Amino acid sequence: MISVVPYHTAEKFYEKLSLVLCLLGIFAFTSPFERKSQTKGLYGSCIVAARKDYQKIHGHSGVKAELLEDINLGKRFCEAGVPVCTYLSNRLVSFRMYPNGIFSELQGFAKGAMPGAATLKPETIALIVCWLVGLICSGAAPVLILLKNPLAVPFAAGYLLYAVQFLYFRKDTGRYGLLMPLLHFISTLFFLVSVLYSLYRLKAKGSFTWKGRDIPVGRGRDG
Repeated sequence: MISVVPYHTAEKFYEKLSLVLCLLGIFAFTSPFERKSQTKGLYGSCIVAARKDYQKIHGHSGVKAELLEDINLGKRFCEAGVPVCTYLSNRLVSFRMYPNGIFSELQGFAKGAMPGAATLKPETIALIVCWLVGLICSGAAPVLILLKNPLAVPFAAGYLLYAVQFLYFRKDTGRYGLLMPLLHFISTLFFLVSVLYSLYRLKAKGSFTWKGRDIPVGRGRDG
């Protein structure tokens, strides 16, 4: 059972705001800790399975009531004894995620942000949190420079290190141009907004809106 993380063809500026979120998704799905998991999920944009294995778990019909059907589909395969692997596409497969506007992008990422994080192993979450803390702190560099704060130099160094990392990863992960990796604090802000919106939908509404449908959280396999 194979799923592939496609190369993200981001055309408009708002689509490039997904830089941080897309990288976090890649970190989660390719984490060595998740690779060893017996209940690992799938990257839903590109899935390849043998017909007999797909029929063995009754296909998507068994997960149609789930908020994150790709994650739960992967679990079904694992439970059925079918090995599950996720790879980067290295540009062999590409997609455009949210061509219909920034709000659909926000809804899409919010749908997977908090519920998706809950499915990860603690070791994966710990590594992601460490990476995020550094990223968020480095985003203060422009302000510290303007204020001529003594901490501006180390924070700016951290900011540049993250920029180099983003520039390196974009060659295999998505078309983000030069501006967004260099101004990654903008994408970081979009990530924080997405997480807060996801938390709001989860705790206050108990549902997520996706493609015109209101999907309750925790409906389970039987709907």
